[in-house]
Amino acid sequence: MTETQIVVCGLGGQGILFLSRLLGEAARIAGEEAISSETHGMSQRGGVVDSHVKIGAFRSSLVRRGHADAAFVLDPSRAAAASGFLREGGACFVDAPSAPGDGLRWIDAAAVARAVGNPRGSNLVLLGFASAASPDFFPPRKALLDAVEVLSAPPFIAKNREAFLAGEQKA
Repeated sequence: MTETQIVVCGLGGQGILFLSRLLGEAARIAGEEAISSETHGMSQRGGVVDSHVKIGAFRSSLVRRGHADAAFVLDPSRAAAASGFLREGGACFVDAPSAPGDGLRWIDAAAVARAVGNPRGSNLVLLGFASAASPDFFPPRKALLDAVEVLSAPPFIAKNREAFLAGEQKA
């Protein structure tokens, strides 16, 4: 895997920090270095939360505007903010019932998560979708699934894995 810069945007309570930790853990499982940073700390439900993840030999955890390879948007209202971080050719994955803008890859991850009985798993659905659609931007599939198992609380491992796999199938 080459060096990768990822931005995760959304609102508090959507699992932004869990998704960021999962990307970092998957990178470490795959033998890569990873650093991350929460750039807006309003992690209470409804506040803006942005997180940056860098995989590879980086020294700074913040992603500069125009340099992200990929962005995850867990609330469509944050799509414009996330898109501003993308480099030319980068990919923006949005949890939305329809595309909120040009050039965005979207999936109604919340609906898919509800359908598999894991309404809080839309972040994992979006990750499964993104990693299958653009595998070069993310740690290998096995590392992602291993990270789901490592970071999920035991009662949620199976449901979180199922959410990831459901998103993967939608790519």
